Parts: sequence; structure tokens; C-alpha cells
Amino acid sequence: MLYTKPYFQPSDMTEVFDLVDRMVLGTLITSHEDGVAISHPVFVMDRTRGENGTLVSHVAASNDHVEFLKRGLPSIAILMDAGHYVSSSWYPGCPERDSAP
Repeated sequence: MLYTKPYFQPSDMTEVFDLVDRMVLGTLITSHEDGVAISHPVFVMDRTRGENGTLVSHVAASNDHVEFLKRGLPSIAILMDAGHYVSSSWYPGCPERDSAP
């Protein structure tokens, strides 16, 4: 489960759906007995499937991820908007730094 400060948590599922619609490209991570599989597929949100919608994607049939997904191994999808890193120095009261602490 991802920790999200209450201030930043979406107030309703429409916000989540809209976020996924904007992100599209993501990282799919699946842990398996020999290590970790990582792929970068395109994602879409099917708002009609399931109580909270269903994240849908496609990977090539030859991608190792297919077997892990067929086996139902737990996976994580990371969807991030490009170029929107928030530096701690942008918060009021934080010291100015020219490098990471």
C-alpha cells in the first residue's frame, strides 16, 4: 500500500480515473521467485469494470511478464507524470541547498 499524506489523497475516484487517463505510460513491476520483472507498458483505466475500475494494459506475448501475470503474481503499476518532481526546498521554512543532504 502506498503511503499518501491525507492532504494529497484524492477526494473521489473521478480524480484517480482522470489521473490515469493523463499518465498513460507506466512501469509494471512483478516480483517472482527468480527476481523482479519490470516492463513499461501503456495503461488505460476501464471505469466500467470493478468497484474501483480496472487498470488495463498490453504487453507483447513474448514478454516474460505474461507468464507472471497469468500466474496471478502480485504486481505494482507506477504511473508518474513526467517532470513534476517537488523539491523539499520549495516548501516554506526549508533551508536553501545547492545539493542533496
